[in-house]
Amino acid sequence: LVEAMIQRQIDGLILLPASGSDEHDLEAALRQADVPMIQISRSFTTAFDYVGPDNIEAGAMLARHIDSLGLGSAVLVGGPAVSSARRDRIDGLAQGFAAGNVRFDPAGAVVTQNTPDGGARGVAEVLDRGELPEAVIAYSDAIAIGVYSELRQRGMKPGGDVAVASFDDIPLAAMQVPPLTSVATHAQLIAEQ
Repeated sequence: LVEAMIQRQIDGLILLPASGSDEHDLEAALRQADVPMIQISRSFTTAFDYVGPDNIEAGAMLARHIDSLGLGSAVLVGGPAVSSARRDRIDGLAQGFAAGNVRFDPAGAVVTQNTPDGGARGVAEVLDRGELPEAVIAYSDAIAIGVYSELRQRGMKPGGDVAVASFDDIPLAAMQVPPLTSVATHAQLIAEQ
């Protein structure tokens, strides 16, 4: 697809990298055609500029917030296995929790599709392996919606029996019951920049 765009003599490319994008082929094609590229929201190479959230800081902020609530354990649910945003959020969570009292094992994070169904299946996997974390951190608000649903299906109250937090801060997050704690990633600001 990118090669077809290059053949149409585009002036530049704004790319939201898909999981598994091959940086070497893409970088070679763009460099050969002298086409500039900007990565948005996710990155897969340092060879091109990136405009998006600081996912490491977002993870650290959320970890510090969860620690301030006095909770003892947390698990991350969701996100694609090969995603810079997921990797950076996990790194930020680990950094933020390191200074506090919350047990968080990055290896225990569950990979899912970025959908409500993925969130439901992901938290079910955590619960079915016998874990009951005090906080479930969803990779995205879409996943958190599924987490809320699965917790309710199992007779648990999100925000009561298990704290739930997330990333993105979409308008639907505030409409959840209780409202979802979510770190804003400012999609509008990313687009403007």
